[in-house]
Amino acid sequence: MQKSEIAGEAAKQRHIQRGIDAKDKSKGNGKQQGAMQAGARKYP
Repeated sequence: MQKSEIAGEAAKQRHIQRGIDAKDKSKGNGKQQGAMQAGARKYP
């Protein structure tokens, strides 16, 4: 791949990601996603 092809592909991917980010922002349920809570574990 040439540099121009790589730059073009990167720009295309950034455009796609901006669209996804906009959709996520418009959903905006107001609650931030945090780390998943695993719960209690049984230890031997």
